[in-house]
Amino acid sequence: MSSNNEKEFVKGLLRHAFSSCHSDPNSLLLEHEQCLDMRARLFTVKAEDREYFLPQVLEDLLDTHTGEPGRSEDVESVVDFLDVPTLPIDLEFVKQKWGGEVLEKFSKDDQELRARKEPMFARVTTEQAQAICAWLQYAKNWGDLEWNTDSVESALSYWLKRADSRSPN
Repeated sequence: MSSNNEKEFVKGLLRHAFSSCHSDPNSLLLEHEQCLDMRARLFTVKAEDREYFLPQVLEDLLDTHTGEPGRSEDVESVVDFLDVPTLPIDLEFVKQKWGGEVLEKFSKDDQELRARKEPMFARVTTEQAQAICAWLQYAKNWGDLEWNTDSVESALSYWLKRADSRSPN
């Protein structure tokens, strides 16, 4: 499948899986600038609004990602948002670099983030998880994410499990 065909396939999966945000005539679709702003703010979106914003941000990124490491325009924030298990922090490095007090704060923040992420995605259906998988699979080779491959793989691993219809999640 060519890259353009694959992109259109992923777009179709997102639109079908998250059809509610496209089918409501009272819901305005986000413009690119709004999607760009939303990339780093997905963590702050209320659960009931996430199904509306997330697919639009993902679809917008299919067409607007930069392809350049170091100039990602927050695509890594979207991947971090989707990385539900969240990559573990190198606690030994933090302790050596900044000391025990900072280590304690990092540990507490890390645990809180992990605890808050799982419930954020409780309402995601198997079909939506499959669309997210397809998006991550397509995006994982973008230059924008060159420095974030571990996060992409971690997110993809989680969503592949969620996309398995036999999975309890």
